[in-house]
Amino acid sequence: MGALWGSVFLQADESFPATRDDTVMAVGDQAYLDLDVFWGCYGLAAEWITPGKRPSFTCAWTQIEMEVDSREISYNGQRVFMGSEVIATETGWAIDRIDAEKVLAPLLSPSIYRATAREVKTIVLDAGHGGKDGGTANAGRKLKEKTFTIDVVKRIGGILSQQGYNVVYTRRDDTYLSLAERALVGKEAGADFFVSRHFNAAGKKTVKGVGDLCDDALASAIHLQSRSALE
Repeated sequence: MGALWGSVFLQADESFPATRDDTVMAVGDQAYLDLDVFWGCYGLAAEWITPGKRPSFTCAWTQIEMEVDSREISYNGQRVFMGSEVIATETGWAIDRIDAEKVLAPLLSPSIYRATAREVKTIVLDAGHGGKDGGTANAGRKLKEKTFTIDVVKRIGGILSQQGYNVVYTRRDDTYLSLAERALVGKEAGADFFVSRHFNAAGKKTVKGVGDLCDDALASAIHLQSRSALE
């Protein structure tokens, strides 16, 4: 069975408007942006990888690939998932405005978002599972995910504390907490970041790597760029 490290990064919401109201079109109950207009704002040139199906948008430092009817895009070789699918319209293609503002714009102009981000002081570390919820398991070695998550979170917490951050834990021992209780810890601590650690499993032994979910524009942009640099 393959293994994947997994983290969920949540940062307090900030509004980063990257689009103008006069460029928005209504599709059902959602607001969409014309792709040509959006990419043009960042100087990206379009070319077809698969005619009518998969385009590529490039400049000197960025290449983004996407497909119609798909949430998945490729950003400089990294897989990124948007909240909504790319759609075809009468005039071309369009993306959800929230994805444009919260996912794509920070990737394309990270320096702007760094300048507006608030200082991170308090980080809540959440060790996934615990107590009656063991998470995934390695039956052969009789090991459970909950054991690994608490071990890694304590190690990370020690490093962050040494760097001057105020670290708060959702659990420090083998205790079961509901999702609501975990969220409450973050709220009461006034967390700037909430990081939940998991160890996922896959059906194939060849599967490996790191999977991260970032519910924040700046966190996503910095994280993707850091991973690209390390690779």
